[in-house]
Amino acid sequence: MNPVCFDESIPYILIVIQNNYRNRALLRQKQRALSRYSFLTSHKLRAPLSNILSLSQSINETNGLDYDPGVIKKLLRDISLQAESLDSIIYALNDLITKDNTPKREIRELSEKKIDTIMLIDDDPIVNMIHEKMLANHWSHITVKTFTEALSALDVMIVNLPDLILLDINMPVMNGWQFLQALEERRVNTDVIMVSSSIDPEEKRRAFTFKNVKFFLNKPLTPDLLKSVLLQRV
Repeated sequence: MNPVCFDESIPYILIVIQNNYRNRALLRQKQRALSRYSFLTSHKLRAPLSNILSLSQSINETNGLDYDPGVIKKLLRDISLQAESLDSIIYALNDLITKDNTPKREIRELSEKKIDTIMLIDDDPIVNMIHEKMLANHWSHITVKTFTEALSALDVMIVNLPDLILLDINMPVMNGWQFLQALEERRVNTDVIMVSSSIDPEEKRRAFTFKNVKFFLNKPLTPDLLKSVLLQRV
């Protein structure tokens, strides 16, 4: 209510009545999303995580006398299935918070140059090891160099440019965005494939603002996925 003043008197009071049906509908929608989010985190998310921890414990408790390759393989297979379930739940949680309205990106292909050298940049040495082994198993002729710091990789590129870079985003000292910016500043045209655990659509949009980026792939990287991207370049 707003008073209308004339000569120190208030002859009128304006009353504004606003229709809040739409706001209430939006509020109910958000409340439903929060309830769904709470259910997924407190029930669905905990289940596969608990199973993974229990299965891992079972493997750790397997001693030399009880060691059976078939049992170990089954436990590892069960862990993989639980991890896939966990991954799908994480995607569902992300969808509740933000919808991926990323417009279709322009079609980008790797350069015609044959790929003989690949640089892996990820602050997790386990990820680098897995990707290096994958490349060695399927493309043994490729020279692979791994780095856990983007700044160190950038220093090496001054004298030795790779044909392709597999780049993580979140890293200490210099992150993936800073590395891409440095490539543009130095006018380096090496193709880059972003390989990240992030499913944030905003990060995908940001990646394609850099001309060097040709693909944005989510971890875990598989041989089939990598083959579909590299095509006949290796």
